[in-house]
Amino acid sequence: MAINVASYVGHNTLRRQVMQEDYKRPATDAEIDTMKQLLRREMASGALGLSSGLEYDPGIFSEPSEVLALAQEAANLGGRYSSHIRSEDRHFWEAIEEIIQLGQAT
Repeated sequence: MAINVASYVGHNTLRRQVMQEDYKRPATDAEIDTMKQLLRREMASGALGLSSGLEYDPGIFSEPSEVLALAQEAANLGGRYSSHIRSEDRHFWEAIEEIIQLGQAT
């Protein structure tokens, strides 16, 4: 029996790898560039795109522009973006709007 597995590159994994324990702040341009390099490497190795869990550490501390830059990089490489939205309660509609805008921009 064959098993098919497809994986995405986790935004939280990229963020933690680049920023380590100093992730409770917006990423710098240089850090985002490093995350993009890692994303490119992983997609070249077979990952299908980028995924995010924006309601969890460390992704909850990311700016929408960071996620957009990474999702755009994945799109440029023919990949997709999948997200667990930033909020499922008080800020639900803002989280939905963020994801819609990100999708439209990429």
